[in-house]
Amino acid sequence: MSTPPADQAQRDRALDVTRSFIVRAGAGSGKTELLIQRYLALLAHVCRPESVVAVTFTRKAAAEMRHRVLEALELAAAQAPQEPHRQRTWALARAVRRRDEQQKWQLADNPHRLEIRTLDSLCAGLVCRMPWLSRLGAPPQIAEDPERLYRAAARATVEMVEQEAWARPLGLLLLHLDNDVAALQELLVGMLRRRDQWLRHLGAGREGLEQTLVGVIRDALHRARERIQPFAHEVAELLHWPEIPGWRLDDLPAWTDIADLLLTKAGTWRKAILDKLPRLEAHQELRVALEEIRLLPPPRFEDQQWAVVEAVVQVLKLAVAQLKVEFRARRQADYIEVVEAALRALGSSEEPTDLLLALDARIEHLLVDEFQDTSLTQFRLLQGLTAGWTPGDGRTLFLVGDPMQSIYRFREAEVGLFLKAERDGVGTVRLEPLRLTVNFRSDRSLVDWVNRTFPEVLTKAEDIATGAVPFSASEPRPDAPAGVRVRVHPFLGGQGKQVKEAEAKRVVEIVRQVQ
Repeated sequence: MSTPPADQAQRDRALDVTRSFIVRAGAGSGKTELLIQRYLALLAHVCRPESVVAVTFTRKAAAEMRHRVLEALELAAAQAPQEPHRQRTWALARAVRRRDEQQKWQLADNPHRLEIRTLDSLCAGLVCRMPWLSRLGAPPQIAEDPERLYRAAARATVEMVEQEAWARPLGLLLLHLDNDVAALQELLVGMLRRRDQWLRHLGAGREGLEQTLVGVIRDALHRARERIQPFAHEVAELLHWPEIPGWRLDDLPAWTDIADLLLTKAGTWRKAILDKLPRLEAHQELRVALEEIRLLPPPRFEDQQWAVVEAVVQVLKLAVAQLKVEFRARRQADYIEVVEAALRALGSSEEPTDLLLALDARIEHLLVDEFQDTSLTQFRLLQGLTAGWTPGDGRTLFLVGDPMQSIYRFREAEVGLFLKAERDGVGTVRLEPLRLTVNFRSDRSLVDWVNRTFPEVLTKAEDIATGAVPFSASEPRPDAPAGVRVRVHPFLGGQGKQVKEAEAKRVVEIVRQVQ
C-alpha cells in the first residue's frame, strides 16, 4: 500500500460539497486532478449538470478539463485503477454515472451540458442573453490585438484638439508635455489598456482623489515603519533622533530623510551605512519600502496641478468614448469591454436584472481555475454572479490557484485579489483556505533546492495592496527520486536581445550535452 501524500487531509477536505474553499496549489501539486474531482463530486449531488459551472482562463485549459472529465466518466465503466488518486477520481465518476442514469442527463450523448468554459466565453454568453442591458448589442468578436484599437482611439482623441469643446483640456495636456503629440498618445494607449482599474474613479473629484493620496502615503509609511523595526534604534542614533517617526502624514519629511540617509540615488544601500549596519543588506523589503517613500506624491494638489488633473479626467473620458466608437465600427471588443458589459447585464444585488435572477436560480456551484490570474473586473464579475448567495443555502464557490505563478499581468491580473479573497471572501461568500504542498512532478533534489533558494528571492510577508507574495515551500512526493543536480546558468549584464540570444544558445548546448 502506497504512502499517502502529506497534504492528503487538505485534498479530502476540498471534496466537501457543502463548503466553499480557496486552494493554494503549487506547481506540480495535482491541481487539475483536484479540480476535476471537485467537479465530479458536485455533479453527483445536483439535479442538472448545468448548475455546476467550471471556469478557466484559456480555451486550451477548458478543452483539457472537459476531455479529462469525459474520459473519467468513460473509464468509470471499467474496473478501478491501481493508483490511489485515480481510484478517487474513478469512484467519483462512478457516482456521476449513477446520477446520470437517475436524472436521465445522457451526458455521453450531450457533453455540451457540462458547463466547462473560459471566463471570456461565460461573459460573452451573458452579453448575448442581455444585449440591450449590456449595451453591446450583438456580441462582438474579441480582438486578438486590441493594441491597434487603443492606438486608433488615442489618435482620434488627440485630433479632437481642433474642436472647440476639447481645445482647452487637450491643449493644457499638450502644453504640459511640451507639445509632444506622440507622448500624449502613448500615455492614452497605456491608460486605455488598463481602464478597468481607473474608470470607476473618474467621478471622485478633488477631495476624493486627495483622500486616496493620503491613504497611499499612510500605507507606505506604515509598511516602512514595520520593516525598519529590527534597526529602529540604530537608525535613530545615526540621525540623532530619540526614536524613529510614526506613520502620520506629518511624518513624511522625516521618512524621506531616512530614505536619503540609507539609500543612494540609485536606490541601493549606501556602502558607508552597510559598514555600520551590515545586517541591512539582507533586508531588501525595507530597501523597497524606503524607495517607495521617495516616489510618493504630495498629499494635496496645488491649484495648477489640479487644473492638469481635471484636464486628464476629461480627456480620459473622451478617449474611452472614442474607444467605444472603434469597437462598434470594427465589431470587436477587448476582454475588459466584454466583462464590463457582462457586469451591466447582471445589474447588482440591490437592483438585479432578470438575467441575474435567472442565473441565481440556475448556478449552484462555481469553480474557478488559475484564480491568481484574475483581474479586478473579473473579480467584480464573480461578486456579481454570487450576489444573491447566502451562508448555508447549499451553493458553493471553489477557487484554485497559486499566487507565486501569476503570469497574466498583460491582462491586468491582480495577485492581491487572491490574498483578499483568502482574507475576506468574494462578496457574501466566505472561503475556507486550503493548501496543497506536495509536488508530484519534480525530483526531490529539485524541490529541496527551490525550497532553499526562493525564500531569499520573494518577499517575506504578504501585502494585498502591492500583491507581494512570500514563498511557500513544497514537499516531494513520498516516492520521489533524488538524482537531479541543480546548476544555475546566470546571464548578468548586457542588453535584452543580447541576453536572450545568449540564453537560447546555452539552452541548445545543454540539450545537446544531455542527448
